Amino acid sequence: MIKPKTYIYITFFLLATTSIIYSCRKPQTLDDSELDERMSGGDCTVFDESAGAFGNVIGGLTDEDQRVHDVGDGFFSKTFVPFSTNSPAVGLGPLFNQLSCARCHINEGRGTVPASGQPLQSMFFKLSVPGVDAYGAPLPVQGYGIQLQDKSIAGVNPEGTMQISYSYLSEKLADGTDIQLRQPIYQFDNLYTTMPANVLYSPRIARPNFGMGLIEAISEESILRNADPNDANGDGISGKVNYVYDYITRQGNCIGRIGWKAAVPNIKNQVAKALNEDIGITTSIFPVEYETTQQGGKIELPDSIVKALTFYMKTLAVPARRNVKDETVKLGQKLFKASGCVKCHVDKHETATDVSFKPLSGQIIRPYSDFLLHDMGPAIADGRPEFDASGYEWRTPPLWGIGLNQRVNGNTNLLHDGRARNYIEAIMWHGGEAQTAKDNFKKLTKTERDALVKFLESL
Repeated sequence: MIKPKTYIYITFFLLATTSIIYSCRKPQTLDDSELDERMSGGDCTVFDESAGAFGNVIGGLTDEDQRVHDVGDGFFSKTFVPFSTNSPAVGLGPLFNQLSCARCHINEGRGTVPASGQPLQSMFFKLSVPGVDAYGAPLPVQGYGIQLQDKSIAGVNPEGTMQISYSYLSEKLADGTDIQLRQPIYQFDNLYTTMPANVLYSPRIARPNFGMGLIEAISEESILRNADPNDANGDGISGKVNYVYDYITRQGNCIGRIGWKAAVPNIKNQVAKALNEDIGITTSIFPVEYETTQQGGKIELPDSIVKALTFYMKTLAVPARRNVKDETVKLGQKLFKASGCVKCHVDKHETATDVSFKPLSGQIIRPYSDFLLHDMGPAIADGRPEFDASGYEWRTPPLWGIGLNQRVNGNTNLLHDGRARNYIEAIMWHGGEAQTAKDNFKKLTKTERDALVKFLESL
């Protein structure tokens, strides 16, 4: 069923007589004193705090743009079925992880972590063996492909399942407060055949989809200015770009922006990969399924639908920040910066000028990410390289919209595998390049910690 849309187009005024329409200004002319911090997505911001906050369309679309967006919306929510049935959404499987895009990205938001012993719903496991393929990507596992497929159509056995249980670690803050950290334990189960002893696997929960068009539109200059792969400034933080392969243009050395390890260069690649790996749908971009059967040769979803899905995700708006004038929130923002969190969770970027699609062009946005790779230490390492990303490195996740997770998705689980149940646990799992910021956080008083959390809740 197609979700109802809340169309919220934004005009705002500064003072009684002066209005600034940001799309008419060059990004370089705006500084922090001029930028309304509520406008996380620039002109692509919506004031919506409901459970549907992540599903709004950006403003400025033509009637034809809106039609394509709605077609993509429909297929995003549509349940795919096997080829033998009479449906416009055919080609499911034979092996897959979910029946539709929306079943992982609930309300266009993040996935949920199953309780111990429960089946996976919006969480999946990337697989590979050591080495790289001709494009520099991870090597698929013989007989399993690049992702564990735990579901199948009738008459076909799934590849297997993953059982998740938890142990608990204790870490104390400077004032003696005890923080219980939930550490996941993973075990393959019901495998249809032997898994190689050298298999590398990485748990991932589905990421939010809103704002992806803006992320794709960020200028390369805006990303590269924060890169410091050799830590030339000596601050202990050496963010680097993940240079990846574009399966559409067939070009390498592209800046990765999307994914937990920034292994995908743009939305269309992400859409095609998800269709192939998550639902078992072939397209002209990925005509062969990475599965036990290695079936291929038949394009199951036409380019027009891939285009519509891509445009749908490209045109999802970003929810506005809230409570920006609250004194506790402002204190928390200062502590966020003073602790060093903002060195990776960079608060401001500019999108490139794009005369072919003006709604995303020349925007000042506040995603709170540098979209670079950082060594986060051994505690949350997955040990699985992906292009230039090592087994210790992760892309800094954007924080915009994070304060609405509970309302939209019914949980506050964070990090790539959802192990952190709240903001403080997520911070306490940080290590490596983020160790100093974590140590600074541990020294805060309870009042200061509460203020920093309230700031995060405002995003």
